[in-house]
Amino acid sequence: MEPPDGDAFYSERLIRLPNLGCHVEPTRRPVASVTRRRLGLPDGAPAFLCSQSLFKYLPQHDHVFPSIAAAVPGSRFLFFRHSQDSVSRSLENRLERAFALQGIDSREHCVFADQLDHDAYLATLRVMDVYLDSIGFSGFNTALQAVEAGLPVVTVRGRFMRGRLAAALLDRLGMADAVTMSADDFIEDAIRLGRDPTARSIRTARQTAALPTVYRNRAAITGLEHFLTG
Repeated sequence: MEPPDGDAFYSERLIRLPNLGCHVEPTRRPVASVTRRRLGLPDGAPAFLCSQSLFKYLPQHDHVFPSIAAAVPGSRFLFFRHSQDSVSRSLENRLERAFALQGIDSREHCVFADQLDHDAYLATLRVMDVYLDSIGFSGFNTALQAVEAGLPVVTVRGRFMRGRLAAALLDRLGMADAVTMSADDFIEDAIRLGRDPTARSIRTARQTAALPTVYRNRAAITGLEHFLTG
């Protein structure tokens, strides 16, 4: 997860653990079922899941969403409201302005749903089309759960560890070629997956086939043991 020069970003000594640096167990399958209608999403429209905490979506990347929407007809972006209304309103207002700059009505593309319990959230993953990571402030569990649900992951390899979590997951899956290196590349990858169901299927198949390599890998535990006892 750390960049090659990551040591320079800490006052502490950086200890690098193998692989993902943690022991991962499979996420249980959801018992609940969720429909797109419940989420306010039309059937048949390309649906992008944007399920990070809203404070992770940085203003300098607001243009990403209307750029994708302009190239993927009928597309929808599903966000989940923050527990503080002001946080939700801030992002909604920013996206309204960003979409307007491209002559698009954000209300036709951005859906803000209430937060779900864990089981309903896992079920929601299974009715979406593409998972969009938050640029610069990545997610790990959310990316892993998206892979487990069969969603292709779109992410950027960030400058710092906080922006490299989903990229590290794809690296572990042997899919470094699917990690983008800029916001422009992120947009291009999202457009391709949003418009092409075959491309989504190919990406999903690769992720799913490699998923067992993520689970129950004890290398990180052993690495921590060696550090503590060495």
